Amino acid sequence: MGPGPQAAIRPRLKTFLAADIFNHYQSGMDSPEALIALNLIEHVGPVRARALLEHFGDAPQILAASKSQLLRVRNIDDETAEAISTWEKTS
Repeated sequence: MGPGPQAAIRPRLKTFLAADIFNHYQSGMDSPEALIALNLIEHVGPVRARALLEHFGDAPQILAASKSQLLRVRNIDDETAEAISTWEKTS
């Protein structure tokens, strides 16, 4: 049996929730909120989140980084860097 229609909805739901968090806290997202948003972005799992945190220091800096800055991080490919650098623009 396949993953079903819910599997197709999950990435869009994660993107929507991340954008909603960003819009709600745009004027000063703190580190825990930014970490939640980061973990809702498609292609970011625990290994990539850890690599990003080690490189940038905290989640707000990761979310503010450009695609080229993100690509300098170990295990971050073009698709992941694009998803992170444009997450607040997608809904």
